[in-house]
Amino acid sequence: MNYIKKLSLFTLCLFFSNYAFSVTINQKTWSAAINNKDSVAQYQLARAYNPLDKNNDWDCRPHQFYLMSNNKKLAKCHDKSADKYIEFLTKSAKNLYPLAQKDLGIAYIEGKLVAKDIKQGLYWLQKAASPISPKATFSVGEGTLWLNETGRKHGVGEAQYILGTLYNDGVDVKADYNKAIMYYEMASESYDWGFYGKAQYQLYQLYKNKINDPKKELYWLEETATDIKYNKAFDIPMELVEYFLSGGQIDGSKSEQPNYLWASKWLVRFIHYQGINKENRQKMVLQLAWHYLNGLGIKKDLQAAAKYYHLGMTISPDVDIPPSNKQTLQNQFLLNVIQPLYKNKPVLQNFGYSEYIERYYSNEIKTKKDKINNKNQSYADKASNIMNAIFADNLKDEEKFYIQLDQEMRNQYYYLDDSNFSSLLTLMQNRGMAYGFYREADNIKYHSIDELIALYQSALKLEPTNPAILYRFGTLYDFIINDVNTAISYYKQAADLGYTLANYRLGVLYYLGKGVPQNYHEAWQYLNLAAQQQYKPAQNFLIAINKSHPEFNWLTTQYIDHPQNYYSPTVIVDGEDWLKQQYQTNPTSKIIYHFTKHNVTYNNPFRTDESCKAAIELATDGDTAVQQDFITQLIGNNLTCIIKQQELMFSWIDNSHSNDQQKQFLKAKYYQLTKQEKQYRKQLNYLANNQNEYAIINLLNYTRLYYDARDSNYLSQLKKLLKSGNTDAVELLMRYYGHLELDSSLDSKRRFQATYQYTKARLLKNDLIGFISDGLWGVLKDQEYVYANSSMLSSADIYKIWFELADMHEQGVDIPQNNVFAYVWYSLLAEHHQDQAANKVQELKAQLTTEQLTEATNKLAQYSKSYQFLPLIRNPLDQK
Repeated sequence: MNYIKKLSLFTLCLFFSNYAFSVTINQKTWSAAINNKDSVAQYQLARAYNPLDKNNDWDCRPHQFYLMSNNKKLAKCHDKSADKYIEFLTKSAKNLYPLAQKDLGIAYIEGKLVAKDIKQGLYWLQKAASPISPKATFSVGEGTLWLNETGRKHGVGEAQYILGTLYNDGVDVKADYNKAIMYYEMASESYDWGFYGKAQYQLYQLYKNKINDPKKELYWLEETATDIKYNKAFDIPMELVEYFLSGGQIDGSKSEQPNYLWASKWLVRFIHYQGINKENRQKMVLQLAWHYLNGLGIKKDLQAAAKYYHLGMTISPDVDIPPSNKQTLQNQFLLNVIQPLYKNKPVLQNFGYSEYIERYYSNEIKTKKDKINNKNQSYADKASNIMNAIFADNLKDEEKFYIQLDQEMRNQYYYLDDSNFSSLLTLMQNRGMAYGFYREADNIKYHSIDELIALYQSALKLEPTNPAILYRFGTLYDFIINDVNTAISYYKQAADLGYTLANYRLGVLYYLGKGVPQNYHEAWQYLNLAAQQQYKPAQNFLIAINKSHPEFNWLTTQYIDHPQNYYSPTVIVDGEDWLKQQYQTNPTSKIIYHFTKHNVTYNNPFRTDESCKAAIELATDGDTAVQQDFITQLIGNNLTCIIKQQELMFSWIDNSHSNDQQKQFLKAKYYQLTKQEKQYRKQLNYLANNQNEYAIINLLNYTRLYYDARDSNYLSQLKKLLKSGNTDAVELLMRYYGHLELDSSLDSKRRFQATYQYTKARLLKNDLIGFISDGLWGVLKDQEYVYANSSMLSSADIYKIWFELADMHEQGVDIPQNNVFAYVWYSLLAEHHQDQAANKVQELKAQLTTEQLTEATNKLAQYSKSYQFLPLIRNPLDQK
């Protein structure tokens, strides 16, 4: 039981702000302990007397403690005492303090500071493990951790754990596995001990080694794994993954085939835990990479496979693979394809092509290059055989993997020369991939011009219409060979294929008149294409372009008429901002409006009275872009520039919107933003009474800040809107259940139902809006958290939600009928081995048109990837 004592002392240190507090007692605490019978003070005094606690005070020896007191007879150092320790511990324990009861129980069980008495030890541990009596009163330091509602729970869970260990070990008491299980389960749910995972681990070991209940064994293994970040002592992650890889099933049974599905789910969960043993973490990362590479239990993703192989190698370039007469394909791939790329990378130092080097060191260059090429070729030949076995003829997938791995390595080792990655490029060349050739050509200084041309020609032979290769080949002639005419021929081929960089470079060449006659119209054509493709250098070039050319007026018109293509439509003329110059010298309404709109100080076309007046004039004269700016401000509740002519504003709304309900609602908002509150309320209520969805949503959204589960009218209105597919309605439904989910006053059953409905609403919203969202905050970034509170929901709960969504779409229950989404949800269920969905998939597939099936297939691919990270915690075995 010595380890229990050490564990207890360690835990106590976590709850005291200063360890010296345990060996330094002030007069107030001393008096409260002796005179007022305060249990917390008595416990603190007992700890000060504890001879097993070393002193941490400069003035006293290790077997003494320090009393801070004005009474000279009491002050300074006092000897520690086992008798005093037990005396004050007993007083505190009798006054119902659970920490004291727990420590007193340990003392009697161990028999170090008091005569061993198992009966007494069990008595006090059981007292500590029981709920704290409402009669318990603690006064010292009132309001601190020790005295609030949660503070009173400290020691309870630990006592439960110790009792479980006593009955499990059967040393000081007779072994009783039923009691051990009871106390361990209590400890696993306790406030002060449940999050460590130790009780969960002991339950796992107990069911595995003593009771032989595979289902419960797995349950507690998973429960332990969920708390691994707090409990790093046990090697649970690898044990859990290996359970599934060895054929373990979620019901505790075993299969001859690996359970890749559940192994993958746990691998995804564990690989980023830094506290896991380094060697095991690398094994898990590399295992997950293999799963992604082959689609084992997880959606095949070549980029993710490359990412995780790279991560595994950055943990360590060495891998621990037990020797075997016959290596698996997985290990062959790791040892012969991946690992060599990270070990013994060749570095070409003091070597670069120049006239001097070629003249005097040509033999040395050839010798060095031959050595590297031979080494790369040897690697590529060996690796090719393995790649054939993995990818066969699927070179596109293989190339995706190589390209991502190449990028991962370059990002990680950005300080290394391109020559360090030549082994992988040689392998790609061997496999007939253009990327290997033209990426090798980027390593300019280690190749002669003839070699560079040969590399590009080899790449084009494999992919003659690849715009990236055509453009890069053009740059070779443009910047290295100085043959601009040939460069332009390649640039134009790439530009015709829509390549942004080629558009930009051609625009620059036409502007400069380099290799072609200077032509501003041609320059504008190509630069504008690049700007539209969001290429910032093209946008900036157009902004800063020299306007001394006679066609200056024509070009400036392009800026004003195409502001959407640029960060700012301003241009620089003789060092001055053109719009600013025009604003000062020729302040037309258009100039004023655009200057204000793109001025960094204002960044709002309606920011000033002057710009507001100009905007009204432009909009009134029929400038539809400015009219749309007014409506955008209206939609965003930010109309700072008021159009007093109501009929004029309403005509712009009518011209810009085809949805009659939205038109009417925007007109009502006009009354709100022009401070006509009475008219606004009248219009809003009128529209709502006539079933205008926008008005109803507005009323629901802004008149109810707190949602009440008893408000059946609120829910019924939302569901009525939902029937029409209104995405705002499902958003409010999420808020409704999300509020309930956070309501701590609800019992666990109602909170579970709120979490369940919230998750269902979140997934339904993603169906209706057409992209995966994380709820209230937009597009989801971390797909592992696509579901709501995963500590309350199980995988079975998520499958149930999927079935309900599939049925809602198929039958048109509460939402518009949609067989495409019904097919998607049933297919997703079938992918997750929910066999009862398979017949539905075939039934719905026969009903879909070719276009619908294509849509469904694309959506399924998206959902399969986004929704694969199911919650891994199942509900307790004796519930639900």
